[in-house]
Amino acid sequence: MNKQELIDAVAASTGESKASTGEALDAILEAVTSAVTRGETIQLIQLIGFGSFSTGARLERTGRNLSTGDTITIAAAKTVKFTAGKSFMEAVNACPATGGHERVPRATGRSDLSKSKMMAGFAS
Repeated sequence: MNKQELIDAVAASTGESKASTGEALDAILEAVTSAVTRGETIQLIQLIGFGSFSTGARLERTGRNLSTGDTITIAAAKTVKFTAGKSFMEAVNACPATGGHERVPRATGRSDLSKSKMMAGFAS
């Protein structure tokens, strides 16, 4: 869903005009951005169970320039974190619709497969 689709959906749900809904959405986004920029945590959990936005810090670290292979220093940076609220997570997990795609768990290695099981796939 993009911003215009969100505005259309909220306007249809509330009966407000798309213009006033767009202005309200812009005001909400500006307020959240301003508060997080100041280092505040925005907690939407208490109001609607949605989640919270906060700032985090990423420490300086060493990386590699993929073109040259040289080691480089990546500067420290601020990040924005979102933590989903309980109600939001429950709603997402309860929804059977997956958009036509089954969620596949992320592979964490092949510790559950023995070497013989892995090689059996190559024998045929």
